[in-house]
Amino acid sequence: MLIKDIRKPEGNPFAAVRSTVGILLLILCIPLASCKCTDEMNTFNEKTAGMAVEGSTVAAPIPTQTKTFATVSASSKTAVYMTPDHPTDEPGLETDAHEHVFAEWQTVCAATCQRTGLERRVCTLCKETEERQTEKTDHIPEAMPSAASTCEKNGQTGGEVCAVCGEIIVSPTILSATGHTPVWEALLQPTYRQKGITGKITCSTCGKTVGDHEKIPAVGAEEMISDGVLKILLIGNSFSQDTVCWEFEGKDNMLLQILEAMLGEKAEVQIGICQSGSKTMAWHASMAESGRKEYSFHILSSNNPVWKQPIRGEVSNATALSYTDWDIVSLQPFGAECTTGIAAPTVSEEENSRFYPLKTSLSYMLDAVEAGAPQADVFLIMPWSESVEIERNAGLYEYRLMQKIIPSLLSCTGEKTEKPAMAIIPTGLAVQNARTTDLSLLNVNTDKGHYQDRQYDVQFGLVRDGLHLSFNVGRYIAALCFAETVVPQELRIDGGVLPGIRKSEALGELPEEYTSLTQNAVSCAIEGAKNGAFEIVEI
Repeated sequence: MLIKDIRKPEGNPFAAVRSTVGILLLILCIPLASCKCTDEMNTFNEKTAGMAVEGSTVAAPIPTQTKTFATVSASSKTAVYMTPDHPTDEPGLETDAHEHVFAEWQTVCAATCQRTGLERRVCTLCKETEERQTEKTDHIPEAMPSAASTCEKNGQTGGEVCAVCGEIIVSPTILSATGHTPVWEALLQPTYRQKGITGKITCSTCGKTVGDHEKIPAVGAEEMISDGVLKILLIGNSFSQDTVCWEFEGKDNMLLQILEAMLGEKAEVQIGICQSGSKTMAWHASMAESGRKEYSFHILSSNNPVWKQPIRGEVSNATALSYTDWDIVSLQPFGAECTTGIAAPTVSEEENSRFYPLKTSLSYMLDAVEAGAPQADVFLIMPWSESVEIERNAGLYEYRLMQKIIPSLLSCTGEKTEKPAMAIIPTGLAVQNARTTDLSLLNVNTDKGHYQDRQYDVQFGLVRDGLHLSFNVGRYIAALCFAETVVPQELRIDGGVLPGIRKSEALGELPEEYTSLTQNAVSCAIEGAKNGAFEIVEI
């Protein structure tokens, strides 16, 4: 609006008043008009934005990019668009409602067999979002492993488990534990030197010990001769015959005489020999396994100092073991198998090959002794090296081989009964000690008889034929070493005097020096066996 010039009115007296009032009203209305004009101008500017003015003519509009914003009512899904000049959803600025155009569903969290999933989609027009849950997936079945039941644990068969979460889908069939199958093992009887076992129950299926067993204290020495007799059995070969002074009887039997001198009136002596010549421990074990009757069995005692055969014909070693309640049983390995630890090269067709290793055959024989004579202590007789050389230290090479094998045998026990071998009777070491003396140079050979004629002690060093011990000196060493090892000190009388080497029928009394040399050789051998070294001592 334009304000015209105000001129003084002419003629009409009220004209001046009217003009003055009009001016005042005009002044008061200018601010209001200014506000309205401002709004109208803004509207005009918006409508004519981008238009060029040429004179009084408005040019055609120039296209522009106007960013449009919108909000959506979640209840009505009506989109309200907002311009930069109207950034709010004021009434009157709402547009018409529209249909959402959603994109594909997108997985937010995948469903598993343990939880539901979540999917979401977005409207491409207004960015409205929708969400939905997806159902849990099915389990992935996997067969459960089957397991056989044992003596103590249940087994199972069938069943399914989810390969993802481990949940059992189909429960397996439970197979109850079978329980143990108890078997009583042989009892181990206490002896003078070893503790016994009341009993041991094992399971025949799993081998576990399932029954309590306890040790029984070893018996006292006096109990060995509670019946007034010390009973000794030798199982072996012709070397065992040398030890018991085979064929010699009464006062000529040096082993019987030595034992009686040790015991005095405390007890009588009974000696049994179960032997077969040139046999290995593998052969003895084979006979024990098969029960074959292949042994010669004889007995000699204080009451009847004559060798007799209590059972006609040949017997099995089991028969000899059960003949009486033996206090001591000795086992005699063959010389050659003690240098190598195996039965070869003396293997015979009668031997079971599984017994070729000396430790295996010895373990089996320890079980055999426990079965036939459980109250007996078991000893091993160490063989001597074979030599016909008339010189000091004869047979040394072969002895050194035995020295490596013999000590290891003390670790052997029965395969089933845990029967131990109590000690080594070190006859082989005692002979080798004696070979360091002039006894190794003995060379007595007469024309009055065969070398096995008992009237003559034909000597080749300490042996009579390169293999067996001489009748006097050699056999005295074997008998003395045996008695000193097996008879407990508690059973020996005080002040007992041991007999010396027997008198030779052809040669008469032998020098006393022979007896002292052999006794020293035996004493040193027993000490060498106790420390496990089996070292030769110069006498």
